[in-house]
Amino acid sequence: MGSVYSKQILNCCYLIARAHTGRA
Repeated sequence: MGSVYSKQILNCCYLIARAHTGRA
């Protein structure tokens, strides 16, 4: 329980980080 939720959060953080590095 919570493993899927954690994966979603990690995916979100990864996408945000990628957007920041890709934009700069």
